Amino acid sequence: MPVRYLSDPELARLSSWPDEIDVADVVTYFTLSSDDLSWVAGFNRVENRLGVMVQLCALPWLGWVPDDLSACPVAALDRLAAALAVAPDQAAGLLVAYGGWRGETRRTHRAQVLARLGWRWCAAGERKQLERNRFRGHRLSGEFVNVPIA
Repeated sequence: MPVRYLSDPELARLSSWPDEIDVADVVTYFTLSSDDLSWVAGFNRVENRLGVMVQLCALPWLGWVPDDLSACPVAALDRLAAALAVAPDQAAGLLVAYGGWRGETRRTHRAQVLARLGWRWCAAGERKQLERNRFRGHRLSGEFVNVPIA
């Protein structure tokens, strides 16, 4: 029988957007290059472009894309909305409308974002190697730093 380590509220907090975002993170992770903006312009509706932008920025920042894109921190969403010339007060509503009721569009776009960023699912052999090396690390200032896998 599996052991459960996290309560429902803890799990919800760890699988959703952080409550706050540092200004440096907004600038670092929620600023798109001109190449990224050109790529995003290929999506057909403004809510699709904004949704793709949020996914494109969230993945490198968090390491995953939260399900509820409309809960994106306000500072980050405002920055992306400005890049699209969308009024900040309309951005959250556009994210609610993004992807349709089935979410198929969002899933398709997520796959495109993963490919754009060069992310992919790991193969079985790679997964085993990751499992072997999961707890290997070097201590640096009291924190673990992952050793690159060759």
